[in-house]
Amino acid sequence: MKALPTHLFPKLVKLSKLPKKTTSSNLDTSPAKHEIVGVVTEVGSKVDKFKVGDKVGVGYRAGSCQSCDNCANNLENYCPEMVSNQGSRYRDGATTYGGYSDIMVADEHFVVHVPDNLPLDACAPLLCAGITVYSH
Repeated sequence: MKALPTHLFPKLVKLSKLPKKTTSSNLDTSPAKHEIVGVVTEVGSKVDKFKVGDKVGVGYRAGSCQSCDNCANNLENYCPEMVSNQGSRYRDGATTYGGYSDIMVADEHFVVHVPDNLPLDACAPLLCAGITVYSH
């Protein structure tokens, strides 16, 4: 699989063990898991915030339309075309897969750097429980 221009692939290394059911309507049967951490294995040609080898995390959201009023106002969590990290599909047809997969496809806007001194397994819970209190 080749990275699309704005997508990158974090290879999964360690995951938290908290299951979560999603209500997104564009899901397929890909393995789920919503607290995703790993190491970038490939980046698209337009990705400029990450490089292969970076430690990263992806929260529940892996993409959005980036063109609606909500997205224009940094309120992607209210985007009607929000892309979850659990087997959702992007407009271009790419699948996010999920945390139990060997790869994860995410838009760089929804990926965060993990500091080198923070173990990936310690970081994973921050991507769910740690962000639960966040909302605009």
